[in-house]
Amino acid sequence: MSISDSYDPQFFEPLFQAEERHFWFVSRNRVVADTLQVLNRNLKDGYRVLELGCGNGNTLRVTESACWRGKVIGSDLFHSGLVLARKRVNCPLVQADVLNLPFAGGFELVSFYDVLEHIQDDRKMLEKVSEILAPGGYVVITVPADPGLWSYFDEASHHQRRYTRETLTRLLEDAGYEIIRLTAFMSLTYPLVWLRRKLTHRNTDTGVTLDADLLAYQELQVNGVMNWALTQLLKLERGWLQRGNTFKKGSSLLAVARRRIN
Repeated sequence: MSISDSYDPQFFEPLFQAEERHFWFVSRNRVVADTLQVLNRNLKDGYRVLELGCGNGNTLRVTESACWRGKVIGSDLFHSGLVLARKRVNCPLVQADVLNLPFAGGFELVSFYDVLEHIQDDRKMLEKVSEILAPGGYVVITVPADPGLWSYFDEASHHQRRYTRETLTRLLEDAGYEIIRLTAFMSLTYPLVWLRRKLTHRNTDTGVTLDADLLAYQELQVNGVMNWALTQLLKLERGWLQRGNTFKKGSSLLAVARRRIN
């Protein structure tokens, strides 16, 4: 598999529209913002920030806002994503492959949100990131959790895997990182995700042919009332996480880790 097969850029445009209101994207952005704001307070003025796989700029705008004491750069493999990102952010944008980064190093913070699962050799990517981190520099990562949730959505999204707390911990430690924080999130909506995945598997088992791309697109279209209700539910989850608590189970994982100083 080539790196260009790691994502289908046809999703950038529909995502750009959905991200403004969809409960999942709105709630993930809030969790990411809370995490980055803590680091922003602890790092020195002018620290360097790189967001890899920034796509159409949905999380990059959060990075740019939360890391206001730093100097932010966004990077993505696909030019079509960066064109949309420019509508959302003012920071520099660079088209680059995450396995062949054109940066000299010295970043105090590198982030990538729902990117690692697209990379066939995820350890190699983490090692490449370590090369451009300043000693003791941080990474902030989100990934899809629970291999048992594998479904049409992962196939349409060109995922290579879903992670557990244990596999992500081992991966980060083997790649030379010290884990500062690791928690599941999207935990209060986990039962709904689990149910939808199981019902889809049941249809597949009965011989019904399913179009993965179509089903993935349908997940971007959420009834207004349901979308509001799930957004409110995930506000409760956010409050729990803001107080320093963690979840063991959820459909996503968040990790904050630091490059080990040898």
